Amino acid sequence: MIDNFLGRISGFWHAVIGRLFYSSPYDVKIKIRSVRRIYVEVDRATQSFRKKVGLGCPDRCGHCCANSNVETTVLEMLPLAEELLRRGEAEAWWQETENRDFPGQCVFYIPDEGEQNQGRCGVYALRPLICRMFGYTGNKDKYGRIRLVACNVMKKLLPHVLEEALHRVDIGKDQPPVMADVIMRTSMLDPELTKESIAINTAFRKAVERMWLSRRYRE
Repeated sequence: MIDNFLGRISGFWHAVIGRLFYSSPYDVKIKIRSVRRIYVEVDRATQSFRKKVGLGCPDRCGHCCANSNVETTVLEMLPLAEELLRRGEAEAWWQETENRDFPGQCVFYIPDEGEQNQGRCGVYALRPLICRMFGYTGNKDKYGRIRLVACNVMKKLLPHVLEEALHRVDIGKDQPPVMADVIMRTSMLDPELTKESIAINTAFRKAVERMWLSRRYRE
């Protein structure tokens, strides 16, 4: 499978891609470690915010995971691609994205039997930013004030808790992490791999291919 993918790339493009990938002062492993550090910081910030305002996802809620429009960047999927390569599982998952309608629902979401909107993430520790921050992130209005971006499920099931959380954010008592600020940090690690958000399965697929190329150039 790896050889089939690499075989589709001419020698010229091997050289071009190699120069693009290694011209950055950040080595791929350094980039991955940097993304992991950002994940740790984001998790701490979201957990702190959740604890302060009392928000939390309903047990086994998978509404956002079941959504077929989840998007992320290739850079954010590199830590997962690296780990699955280490386990020897990356090729099978790469093939799974090809077997399915890969721009659709995330291949790593495991729904409960008979209930599409309940389930769990199969790669929770290495999920991308949108999966870590959704429902607990803020954006800035034209005056620079932070506003909580609420989850529709929480609006329905936790209206009073959410109302209080929105009020606390509005008066500046508590502040959620701001997605745009975090995205800016990741874009500084590699502008090319963060220039666009694409379907999560496609981003994973490209991340695995990037890791394959990385290994080939190191051989």
